[in-house]
Amino acid sequence: MLRPGLRIVALAIACLVIPGQLRAQSTVKIEGYVHSSTGEPLVGVNVVVLGTAYGATTEPGGRFFIENLFAGQYELQVSHIGYQSASPVTVTVEKTGRTTCRFVMTPMAIPLEEVVVTGRPVRQSSSSELFSRERIERSGATSLAELLVRAGGVEIQDDGQASGASRISVRGSNSNQVVVLYDGIPLNDPLTGEVDLRTVGLATVETVQIHKGGASSSFGSGALGGVVEITSRRYSVDELKVNLSRRSFSGYRIQPYLAGGLQRMSYVFNYEHMQDGGRYPYTYIRGAETLGDTRINADFTSNSYFGKVGFENGPDRAHVQVNINRSDRGLPGLVFSWTPYARATNDRSLIAARYVHQRSGWRSQWQGSYHVSRSEFLNAPPADAALRYRVVPPYHSSYRVKSARLASENVVQASATSLLHLNVSALLMRLQDQNQLSGFLDDDKRVEQSSAAVSVLGEFSLPRPAFLQSLELRPELRLDFYRFDNVGTVRDGQHLSPRLGLIAGGGLAVPIQLHVTVGRSFRLPTFADLFFQDFRISGNPELLPETSSDFEGGLSFRIAAWPSLSLAASYFHQAVDNLIIWELGSFGAWQPRNSRALRRGLELDGNLGLFADRLQLRGHATFLDALNRSGEPNRHNRRLPYHSRRAFKVSALLNFNWLLLEYRRQAVSPWFVLAANTKEMPGYVTDDVNISLVEATGRGKFTIKGSLINVWDERYELVRGAPLAGRRWRLSLEAKLN
Repeated sequence: MLRPGLRIVALAIACLVIPGQLRAQSTVKIEGYVHSSTGEPLVGVNVVVLGTAYGATTEPGGRFFIENLFAGQYELQVSHIGYQSASPVTVTVEKTGRTTCRFVMTPMAIPLEEVVVTGRPVRQSSSSELFSRERIERSGATSLAELLVRAGGVEIQDDGQASGASRISVRGSNSNQVVVLYDGIPLNDPLTGEVDLRTVGLATVETVQIHKGGASSSFGSGALGGVVEITSRRYSVDELKVNLSRRSFSGYRIQPYLAGGLQRMSYVFNYEHMQDGGRYPYTYIRGAETLGDTRINADFTSNSYFGKVGFENGPDRAHVQVNINRSDRGLPGLVFSWTPYARATNDRSLIAARYVHQRSGWRSQWQGSYHVSRSEFLNAPPADAALRYRVVPPYHSSYRVKSARLASENVVQASATSLLHLNVSALLMRLQDQNQLSGFLDDDKRVEQSSAAVSVLGEFSLPRPAFLQSLELRPELRLDFYRFDNVGTVRDGQHLSPRLGLIAGGGLAVPIQLHVTVGRSFRLPTFADLFFQDFRISGNPELLPETSSDFEGGLSFRIAAWPSLSLAASYFHQAVDNLIIWELGSFGAWQPRNSRALRRGLELDGNLGLFADRLQLRGHATFLDALNRSGEPNRHNRRLPYHSRRAFKVSALLNFNWLLLEYRRQAVSPWFVLAANTKEMPGYVTDDVNISLVEATGRGKFTIKGSLINVWDERYELVRGAPLAGRRWRLSLEAKLN
């Protein structure tokens, strides 16, 4: 007999599959693949429909999609730096169904005057993962937190709304060791170094690129564990879209979107309102009893506004964009430390401008941004509140951060076999932190941080032996200068971040790629680490910056024939010195100190495409050793708390154009919650199902998406004392007019 959850899934699938005669016209009209002559999939290839404004860029696996074409014949042209442009291919688009095509590009030394230089290089490997717009929409995710839970080697640290935030960990890193960039602008909170991924919506996101491992040579301070690069939507076709969705626990979302162009000007505007009631049942243990309760004060409300206007004139392009996000959330606290009266609000405003000039053989980009963020935290239980709701003392604090940033990125084709990237940036941040309850220290303090950086990256094709198809060397070097000024107390310094990568492509029957990378990364202490003062919380101005020695080696190959198959494996090793950890010290006060740690492990990835990739199977496994190397008794060589040793993610996607079915499973092994490894949290297994039904007629398209998350209602915690919701559902309707 089917389990209750399985019956729900089976019924949902049956309801969608039975009306097969109602198949709709697919919005995707052309799909294809681009590979090198050695069989290696090419990422970042420009695919253009000649004579139109339509086009695409290939994602990992060399795959691309082009939407919204009318029936007829079209010519497709592909181009990529370092490869001979393939001849245009004529394809026929039918009224229903989609057309599939493949391109093969041959490497060649291109004369300088013929080169079109692109931005930061992207290469597919197990240390990098790309979410294209098509993949984002297919996922049904509405926030960055919901999307990145799908990425291999990535864990989303959700404490059940105890602090109202969802944080990221990459290969066992701390959340403040991952830099999150939105169009090159850091979103990390200067006070804590973290980003609440729930507040980053996906409606205006074109791509999300995850770089795993230390990357300070490219991204500077904070990129010790990894980097998440978000690129905003770009205008490609006139479009009016409205998305309405409902979800469990009284949640809903409203999102209108408008994009268009007028001669040389383009625009994209978006508004998103999201609300989550957050009241869900949970259980906890008290003594020998297992008690049930309802999570209260776990609601979340967010309003986001986005506007982007671009201009293009020959080799010159420019755009101005504005992002505004306002959120309010409850802070319900941990079990036995409930805070049903605690609230947090955040207002974030960002204005940015970018100018790009591109000529044959070189490309120059300038960007300026101004960012203001204000957060307020309040816990004010009434005097007659139950005793269990007054365990946590009252607090009321707020802080405001203003930052201005200038950056320049320049790419030059130095020769037929080499590229040089030269980047310069400067950042000024000012933080005002105010404790609004009397009797506390430092009622109103101001801290200023200024920094500047210069970096050089090279891409060199080296002479190679006959058994290799390609051999590439990538040296990087970045120098960062920084200065903290805390009411006259000045601290400054500099950091040098080198990195060296070697990539070799084999010419065997099965194309194999080998990559080896060594480097150093760092993270400066945050404002909170250095200067924060509050009730039983004290910063440490003597903290040293975190530094790491990084190594990674990997092997991958892909078979492009039917069935398509790709496999990849990477070993990583990162020794961290001066790791900043917060501990409970004397007089019951929390204070940070420096320690040491080692993170090493193995990642395995596999992708299999069957029936012209109508069926796609993905799998990822992470094996992690995160060890304490402090030398302290009862801690040295013990596993770091909240780091699981093994994590597995698998998915199956079935795509009928008009109907899309996806199944995902995640399994995580137990982990320790204490530094002495005496207390362990149990592992968990969750299953998710996504279903999408598309109806396209003329210039319109309607999409219905349904998701069942945690199908079997698995009850687990990622943070001790912070229960998560069990089974959840989400249903959305989207109407689009082109």
